[in-house]
Amino acid sequence: GKFSAGVVAATQHAGFESATTEVGGVGHTWGDRLTWTRVRVQGGEKLPQFAGSLGEAEPTVSPPPEV
Repeated sequence: GKFSAGVVAATQHAGFESATTEVGGVGHTWGDRLTWTRVRVQGGEKLPQFAGSLGEAEPTVSPPPEV
């Protein structure tokens, strides 16, 4: 679960678009997509409750057009 700036750089250099770790909270943004934490799913909650537990919504990001 631990990582360093070197690990993040190597992950990005390898072409990954996102990665997860065990360290931190549930505040995910596109800018920190290489250090996202895993979201624990307890079960039993309805989808709106689960979605609300993830924090504020991020704007939708479209993938770049294919060449």
